[in-house]
Amino acid sequence: MKKVKFYAALSLTLLLAAPAGMLAAAGWAAPAAASGIERAPAASQIAQARSSRESQAADLVFWESIKDSTNPSEYEAYLQAFPDGIFAPLARARVRLYQQKPAEAEPAPVQAPAQAPAPEPKAEPAPVVVDRVEGKFLARTNMNVRRGPGTSFAPITTIDRGSEVEVRGKVRDANWYQIRLRDGRTGYIAAGLVAPAPSPTPSPAPAPTPAPAPQAPAAAQQAALPSPSGETFTDCQGCPEMVRVPAGSFRMGTDRGDATEQPVHGVRIAAPFALGRFEVTVAQWMACFSDGGCTYEPKATANPERVAIRNLSWDDAQEYVSWLSKKTGRSYRLPSEAEWEYAARAGTGSRFWWGDEPESDKIGCKDCGGPWSRKAPRPIGSRPANPFGLHDMNGGAAEWTADCWIKSYEGARGDGSARQLDRCTQRVLRGGSWRNESSYLSSASRFFYDASVRYLVNGFRVAAELN
Repeated sequence: MKKVKFYAALSLTLLLAAPAGMLAAAGWAAPAAASGIERAPAASQIAQARSSRESQAADLVFWESIKDSTNPSEYEAYLQAFPDGIFAPLARARVRLYQQKPAEAEPAPVQAPAQAPAPEPKAEPAPVVVDRVEGKFLARTNMNVRRGPGTSFAPITTIDRGSEVEVRGKVRDANWYQIRLRDGRTGYIAAGLVAPAPSPTPSPAPAPTPAPAPQAPAAAQQAALPSPSGETFTDCQGCPEMVRVPAGSFRMGTDRGDATEQPVHGVRIAAPFALGRFEVTVAQWMACFSDGGCTYEPKATANPERVAIRNLSWDDAQEYVSWLSKKTGRSYRLPSEAEWEYAARAGTGSRFWWGDEPESDKIGCKDCGGPWSRKAPRPIGSRPANPFGLHDMNGGAAEWTADCWIKSYEGARGDGSARQLDRCTQRVLRGGSWRNESSYLSSASRFFYDASVRYLVNGFRVAAELN
């Protein structure tokens, strides 16, 4: 039997292991013994059952990816996507468990003489609390300096990429720095847009040339981004590096996958287009956030130029491509599902661009071997590019595409355009994520998620027109 989409093999294991009460509450009660002649189900009943199976399979996939977590926000995301899901009772219990804080013992209250209650003071806006942090930083990109710590405050000036920034403090419980401008004014910038300036190295006194020191192991060093293997361009400092993808034709889908990847059909990409060499990074996202074009503020991270931005909804990605289009004058967008698979295959017909079996030096996933962490994927560009010059197409962040989710390729056009619906609440994700098993990271694998909901493994890369 072919696998059912979204970890069908895992579904049976989880169902057998789940408590009977939970399964019954979710509508998975065992059927009563049949007797007599069974009536053939109506077409509407068949469609309803098929839809229910797909929803339950997606439910199980989501739960498998978070079941070992101690982060309550992951279980809240599950409940937002599946409020009546199979594991909803357990998810609610874990939210309460991991959000619970130990109560502190309080001394017995001292009885005070009765008196008239004092009038309540008028509420005032909470002051900005700034912890002392001083140092010289360098701007990673062009940025706005704002009157207060947040994009709701008006800009007062701008700072160019590479300029020195004098940081005076960090806003408590917020990822913003307080800075001192050259004219003495105080302003605020997003912390992810600057990096500590290197300390000046004093000239050493003349000394005999020492023997060369042994090199540190490669694993202890932060590897530089690899050189591009094809034609690339960037439209601005801090913008995504783009690869020119040639026009061509390919066979989309696979006969070896499940029904969502069928039928296999021919697609012709009539004109070349550009696609991000890497997934959009935290640093690139923060440039949009600082400029007021993106509303989501991610947590601070080390080396944001090498970390893919994640925990994004499809709506978030639309904010970024809209901002980038206005900033550069070029039409940026998300790739269509067909463009994404064409670029991922890069002229090949195998499960992955290098062959049919996962190789740990080319893919990042739960069972691929090699360095792996459940917390985050490896830095962008850690693995070799495919023949088109694109990195991390299999097993980085799951990547949003422009298409509405449709559960098969029946009726799909062959021109590579995105498929849309009048009412589109779910969008397609491609490439899988580093948390998945390798069997779900092939070039043909398809996933979906609610367009307005953020999830910690979901990110994107941008496409652009070349005219």
